[in-house]
Amino acid sequence: MRSAPLRVALAAFAVLGLIGIGMARQPYSPKTWQDEGFVLQGAMNLAQHGQWAMRSSEGFRVLDQPLVANGPGLVLPIAAAFAVFGVGLLQARLVMVAYMVFAAVVFFLLARRLFGWPAAIFSTFLLMAVPDEGFILYGRHALGNVPALAWFLLGCLVYSVADRRRRWHWGALAGLMMGIAAVTKAQYILLLPILLVAWAAEWMIHRKLPVARNLAVLGAFAACLAGWQLAQWLIVGADNYAQHLEAIRSSTNVTVLAFRLSRIPGNLWYLARSGFALIALPGLALAAWQYVRRDSADRTVVLLIAFVGVWIAWYVFASVGWARYTFEPYVIGLLLAGRFARDAIAFARRAGPPALRHTGRRAAQWAAAGLIAAMALWGAVGLAGQAARLIAEPNRSPQQFAQILLDTVGPDQIVESWEWELDVLAGLRYHHPTNDWVDRFTAVTQFGEALDVVYDPGLRRPAFLIDGPFSKWTGIYRPALDAGCCALVARAGQYDLYRYQTPND
Repeated sequence: MRSAPLRVALAAFAVLGLIGIGMARQPYSPKTWQDEGFVLQGAMNLAQHGQWAMRSSEGFRVLDQPLVANGPGLVLPIAAAFAVFGVGLLQARLVMVAYMVFAAVVFFLLARRLFGWPAAIFSTFLLMAVPDEGFILYGRHALGNVPALAWFLLGCLVYSVADRRRRWHWGALAGLMMGIAAVTKAQYILLLPILLVAWAAEWMIHRKLPVARNLAVLGAFAACLAGWQLAQWLIVGADNYAQHLEAIRSSTNVTVLAFRLSRIPGNLWYLARSGFALIALPGLALAAWQYVRRDSADRTVVLLIAFVGVWIAWYVFASVGWARYTFEPYVIGLLLAGRFARDAIAFARRAGPPALRHTGRRAAQWAAAGLIAAMALWGAVGLAGQAARLIAEPNRSPQQFAQILLDTVGPDQIVESWEWELDVLAGLRYHHPTNDWVDRFTAVTQFGEALDVVYDPGLRRPAFLIDGPFSKWTGIYRPALDAGCCALVARAGQYDLYRYQTPND
């Protein structure tokens, strides 16, 4: 009991420290980018116009695909912040700081509940440190990764309670939390096969299956998905719902269910160089081995094993291969890494002088100790890198360029742009390429496919054109610029502002 006040003080200090990490250099670091712009523009339209839509100069694009990939669990809180405190990047990122703290606390509580204090501390240390494109980066961006993770972790915590108390309503609550994760970040639809794989493993290995709990989990999860589909049907209207589903299917075929053999080597290489193989795989392998040997009967652990296995298989063999698609299994792998460290340290301590005669056992113990040391060193290096990025001078070019726009462009002039993040920073009249162009250029940049049609940025008769980080990466405006469509007006960082020229100019 004497240690309780100390633990409360340490917990308060950790939360305050995490808030400080979340707030450092905001809203300039990390630099905002296009994917964040999707979320911000959708939340802005909801707060200001009551429209669940993306907006371009021709009008609202109701429930455009980016607002399905990042759903209500992210868009609604940011829209509420905009409605109360005004529209701005800082307001959105304050919401993310709250989500970041929430996710970290639940992560620690779940690790402690499943594996104890030492394992929870080690896992949380790794959470803060790795990978580079990890918890600290995505927790400081207005993206769906960390909010969805927070809801899933909370679902796992409740799932563990349901397993211990054997009450179906706890299972329903766990399914509800997981369902909220799935409507916050669309990739969490993978929870459906993940749950089925976990339950199949329970039956095959332990010959036990809590049917009432599982049905409650599945029913609540399915209800969330069905409710979100009903909301989409109501938002787009019955007449447009089939077209809406077709747009989602088209994007799914180049991002979520791409199945391109050419991507597999690159996906595997990222898992290796990001440290996943060193940090997460040993814990995954040990947890699976212990479960198969029936050394562990915790059903929450087998759910975590299934989560990492199914998600990584999807990432390697089916997905487009973006690095951020590994964020979720990496984080869950860190939970299992804490358990691995705990068990490996206990194994190494059991050496004792008599064990020195057993060369094989001694070698295994040294290997376990060496692997823990390597994981800790990798984490220390990663943590140093995270700290360096936090204290580095931020890139303010989006805000600088936004000021150039406000000083140069009239309120009624159309600006052609594929940089959605600028919409919140400079409230002007933009025209954006439609989402099908995202799908086309994803196929070009990720799979090397040829572009079958050239985009014409002059169709909407813009007065200005912005060539920024995303449009330069894709090259969407390059043919028009090479043809002399525009004259350079100003530049800030990677953002170039051009004045569109008519033939008489």
